[in-house]
Amino acid sequence: MNFPVISLLICILATPFLATSSVLADDANADCKVRENGKDKKKKTGPCNVFEARGHVWILLATGDWWVLRPKNKADRFVDQAGKDVKRDFAADVPSYHWAHRHITVSTTGG
Repeated sequence: MNFPVISLLICILATPFLATSSVLADDANADCKVRENGKDKKKKTGPCNVFEARGHVWILLATGDWWVLRPKNKADRFVDQAGKDVKRDFAADVPSYHWAHRHITVSTTGG
């Protein structure tokens, strides 16, 4: 199976557990700060849901934007659903996900 098919299957299987974008803001488990091309994206920054299971990471913004990150063979290295490389690092236990043009910092809301 190739990666797009696997990503599609993951999304289909995860759908019953994920809310629509209008509900995400009410039930968010984190806050995401989004930067693209060096600029803060205020409309994308805010409540989000982040799930991690079996090495995969799902990031779902309240705007409806989403990413599925598949682990690579190195620690904290991923590939998103579009085949773009993503690196995760931590500062004071706060994860940040880095693409070539995008950075998402995830702060848990503690609920």
